[in-house]
Amino acid sequence: MLLFDADNATVTRNTFVGAGTDIGIAVSAGSTGARIAFNRVTRTPSTNPDNTDPTGIGISVGPRPVNSATLICNTFDGWNQNIDGAIQIACTPLPDGTECVPYSASAPTVEGNAAPPLRWRAPPGTLPPGLTLARNGTISGTPPDTTAGTYRFRLRVVTADNLIATTVQRITIAPGCVDPTPEPGPSPTPEPTPTPPTPTNQPVVSTVTSDRRVPPGQPFHDRIRVSGLAGNQAAAAVARLYGPFESRAAATCDDRFRVRALALQVRNGSNRTTPDIRIDTAGVYTWRVTLLADADNKSATHRCGQAAETTVVAKPAFVAPAVIGGFSGTLPGFDRDRRLDPSATIEMPGIGMRAAVQRHGIVGRKMTLPGDVGDVGWLRRSAGFGDMIGTAVVGGHVSDRHDRPGAMFNLRRAHAGQRITVTQAGERHRFKVVEKTTLDKRQKLPDRFFATTGKHRLVLISCTDRVVTSGGHFHYTRYIVVVAKQVHRHR
Repeated sequence: MLLFDADNATVTRNTFVGAGTDIGIAVSAGSTGARIAFNRVTRTPSTNPDNTDPTGIGISVGPRPVNSATLICNTFDGWNQNIDGAIQIACTPLPDGTECVPYSASAPTVEGNAAPPLRWRAPPGTLPPGLTLARNGTISGTPPDTTAGTYRFRLRVVTADNLIATTVQRITIAPGCVDPTPEPGPSPTPEPTPTPPTPTNQPVVSTVTSDRRVPPGQPFHDRIRVSGLAGNQAAAAVARLYGPFESRAAATCDDRFRVRALALQVRNGSNRTTPDIRIDTAGVYTWRVTLLADADNKSATHRCGQAAETTVVAKPAFVAPAVIGGFSGTLPGFDRDRRLDPSATIEMPGIGMRAAVQRHGIVGRKMTLPGDVGDVGWLRRSAGFGDMIGTAVVGGHVSDRHDRPGAMFNLRRAHAGQRITVTQAGERHRFKVVEKTTLDKRQKLPDRFFATTGKHRLVLISCTDRVVTSGGHFHYTRYIVVVAKQVHRHR
């Protein structure tokens, strides 16, 4: 199969079979953003005795940066070389673990042009509590008590020459923190076992988060208040943090959304807070604390998702910049023309837009834009495409200095219901247009298009309403803004 000058192509869940084939899947001639996933690529020996079979590559990706592809869980058979010009993380599952039992496992094998050293990473807070990921790919540690559950996380690896691959893994932690079994000895004469009394005392627990809003990566914690413990004795408790959610109303204290579990001892009154934690993924998070039952006290907890125990992790708010997309001149910026890491593409079939996405910032209260009018810029101070909250802002040129079409030339044709897809690191983030408006460029763009909290949105901004003077010069007098809502993924 040949991908020739094919942007954002998807090849998934196919079986390719050939006798003596040189290349199973070839990505070439400026094909970018390809997603090749879950295919079986096989071949049998050539039946032609004159064919010396010199090549034999399962998937071949042409030279970067004009060609790029994300490979996920493809399998190979019968090739001299499975992958060339790219890498893929083998879809080998990681072993499960047990509470209170030391855990150690190596990251899956990296296939393809994996030039060492390899650098591994997982988003903070996604591994099971007690486990850490070393840069060499070793996952180790000891899961503490009360952390049983299944943890789903994304592994990312970067080679020495900056090839990138990602994969989704999961580790299930089984309950296992029990007292050691004593050595067997002489069997004593059995005596009647008294039935322990059922605790009747009902304590009360409430919590208050330390911060209602923090930027990603900034520490926060939970403050715990307890009343009614019998005898003013210490009791065991577990503080769990759940998220990310798009709003407090959507919060649920289900194990699928648990990102932290912290064991601690509490007493009546205001207790020492939980240890500080740091969360990098934007969204709404909520605490829930449970007191464990003992001989004197019943178990106690509180309602999930209360305002006092909810923290919003979001990028800081910022003043809406101007987005000058009427021609190809760009502002000098420290982050000019840098591709997202990993690269992203945006596609809007309803207006014929397909473009590479670059990372851009704000200089002099104006958003910098790509020098190539065929590309668009993502405002890095805005929300990410896969975030649960906030607005991801994308700006682009309508044309160049000679009024030749840019990436957003046809944005004026956008209308409600059209679909937009952003592909990044093999993941597709889907949106549906809900609003289109134009605004006088002499006025400041409304802050609502740049919100870092609230429902997740995608906003596209360019220029429209061209004016041509008698001397043949032109300029654009209005902004055009298209707003799209997220098409929800099932978790």
